[in-house]
Amino acid sequence: MKVPQLSPFIGAEEYEAIKSVVETGWITEGPISKEFSEKLLKLIDSKYGVFTPNGTLAIYLGLKAMGIRPGDEVIVPDFTFIASATAVEMIGATPVFVDVNRRNFQIDLSSAGRLVSKKTKAIMPVHVYGTVCDMEEVLKFAKKYKLMVIEDAAEAIAVHYKEKHAGTFGDVGCFSFFADKTITTGEGGFIVTDNEEIYENLMYLRNQGRVDRGSFIHPRMGYNFRMTDIQNAMGLVQFGKLDEIINRKKHIHELYMKNLKGIKGLQFFGLEKGADWVPFRMVVLCNNAHELMAFMKSREIEPRTFFYPLHRQPAFSYLKNNDSDFPNAIYGYEHGVCLPIFPSLTDAQVEYVCATIKEFQGRDIFYKYYDSIFQNKDYRAETDLLYRFSNQFGLGLPRKILEIGCGTGNHTLELSKSKNTDIIAIDIDSKMVEIAKKKLARKRNVKILKSAVEEISGYKFDLVLAMFNVVNYISGSKELESFFGSVYSLLEPGGIFVFDCWNGVAVVKDPPKSKVTKLKVDDKMVKTILKTETDYIKGVSTLVYDFEVEKKNARELGTYRLDHTLWTPREFFSVLKKVGFEVVRFSTLRDPDGQAKDTDWKVMFCVRKPK
Repeated sequence: MKVPQLSPFIGAEEYEAIKSVVETGWITEGPISKEFSEKLLKLIDSKYGVFTPNGTLAIYLGLKAMGIRPGDEVIVPDFTFIASATAVEMIGATPVFVDVNRRNFQIDLSSAGRLVSKKTKAIMPVHVYGTVCDMEEVLKFAKKYKLMVIEDAAEAIAVHYKEKHAGTFGDVGCFSFFADKTITTGEGGFIVTDNEEIYENLMYLRNQGRVDRGSFIHPRMGYNFRMTDIQNAMGLVQFGKLDEIINRKKHIHELYMKNLKGIKGLQFFGLEKGADWVPFRMVVLCNNAHELMAFMKSREIEPRTFFYPLHRQPAFSYLKNNDSDFPNAIYGYEHGVCLPIFPSLTDAQVEYVCATIKEFQGRDIFYKYYDSIFQNKDYRAETDLLYRFSNQFGLGLPRKILEIGCGTGNHTLELSKSKNTDIIAIDIDSKMVEIAKKKLARKRNVKILKSAVEEISGYKFDLVLAMFNVVNYISGSKELESFFGSVYSLLEPGGIFVFDCWNGVAVVKDPPKSKVTKLKVDDKMVKTILKTETDYIKGVSTLVYDFEVEKKNARELGTYRLDHTLWTPREFFSVLKKVGFEVVRFSTLRDPDGQAKDTDWKVMFCVRKPK
C-alpha cells in the first residue's frame, strides 16, 4: 500500500470555480479575491488583510510594512521552515535564533532576553504543526523589550489560543495557502493586521506603490505582490470545505492516537494550555527516528523529518551559532517524525502506517530473542556441509570466505573456528550487524560489515555463502541478476557459492502454515505467533512474527515481517547461467547429495565460477 506525504484535497468543484473565473475574463486579482478576503477576515477576526503570492513574501511584506530595515535584528525560533528566517534576510535585517521548548517545539523565551540588543526591533513567534505558541508569554516579552510582533501563522489557519485566532495577537500575522496547508490555492499568502498605518503600507508595497490599479502615478516605492482570481477561486471552494477538512484531520489524528498509544518508545506532541489544534502533521518522537523513516520508505510510506535547525543551515553559517544554544531544536530534528494527515488519507492507510510503526518498534523483540527463537537450527551441520562441498568440488579448505546476510552471526561463529580462514560477514540490517559484532568481538579472523554485496570491492573469495533464504529477500529480476553478478565478480576462478532458498513452485502449492511456539528465556515467557500472508499475483509470501513477552504482570508486544519473493528453480537456473555460473549441485539440506524435486519446499544450490 502506498501512502504519500501529501495529496491535495481538490476535486471537481475547484476545477469548475477556476473555469468560471476564466470565462468571466477577469483572471487577475478582482471580485473573487475580494470575496475570499472578506471570508478570511471574518474567520480570523481581523480588521485588515491583503493577499501575497506566497507565505514567504507575506512575512517579507509584513516586516517591511512594520518598518523593519537593513541592519535591524529579528528574533526567530531555530525550529521552523527556513522561509521564516530568509524573509528577514530579504529585508536586509539579521535573524537572531532562539531555541524552542521540547513539549511542542514552539518558541522558548526563558533565556531569550540575552539575545536582545539595541538592533533588535521585532520577535517572530512561529506557530508550528497546526497549533499555537504561548502568546501571553510572547506579548509580555515583547512589551518588556519594546519589540514589534510578527506572527508566522502559515500552518495555523482556524487555530486559536484562548479563543483568539492565531495571527491576531501581534502587529502582523502571516498565513500560507501552499499545497500542504489546511486550505490551499496552490501558492499564496495572506497578511492580517489591526493597525491602519501598517495596512496602508501593505497596500502601497504590494501594488506597485499605489493604492488603486489603473493609475500610472506611483506615490511610493512598491512592487507586484498580488494574487489572482484564478487562485482565489480555488481558495473560496477550499474555504467552503474548511469544516470538513478540519473534522477529517481531527478524525485521522484520533485514529493515529488510538493505534499508536502504548507503543514503547513513542512520544507525542503536547499543546499549550488554552491552545487548540488543527493538525498540520501527525508528529511523533522516538530514539531511532531516522531509521524508522527509512523503514517506512521501504514500505512505500512517505514520512517527513522535523525541521532542520536553522542555526545549522549552511545558508546561515555566517551567523556562527553554537549547537549548545539549541538543544531542543536539535533534539526535535534527531527524534521527530512527521506522518501524513491530509484529508483524503483513508482509515486503511492510517492503520497501515501505524502497523508499520508497530512493526519497526517491535523489531527490538525480534532482535533480542532471535537466537532463542531459532535455537533449534543446526548451524554447525550447515557449515560442515559447506566445507564438504568445498572439498568435493576441488577447493579444499577455503582460505577466504564471504558470508552474505550474516544475521546475528551464528554461521559466522561456526566458520570462525577454522583458524586458517579469513571471513568477511555482511548484512544490510544495522541492528543484526551490531549483535554479530558483539558476539564475535574476540574473533581476529572475522570482519563484520554493514553492507550489501554490491558494495564490496577489493576482495576475492574462495567461498561465498548466503544461507537462511537471503536470496528470497531480493524482489526484482534485475536486482537478482545484479546480486548474482556481484557474487560472481568477487569469487576466485574455481570458487563456489552456496545458498539455500524457498522453492516458489512448492510454496504456491503448499503455502507456509501458521504456528505458535512458546519458550522460556531467563525469567520471561516468549510467545511467537507465526502467520503467513501469500500474494500469488505479486509472487510474495510474508512471514509475520507476532511476539508476546511476559514477565510477571508486564507484557511487551512486537511484530516483525519478512517478505519472501517466490522465485522458482527455473528462474534461478536461468539467471545463474546468464551470469556465468556452473550449477554443480541442486539439492536439499535434508539430502545434500540427492537431486531436489519440485515438491521440495526448501532447496539448496552450489554453483561454481569456471576456472
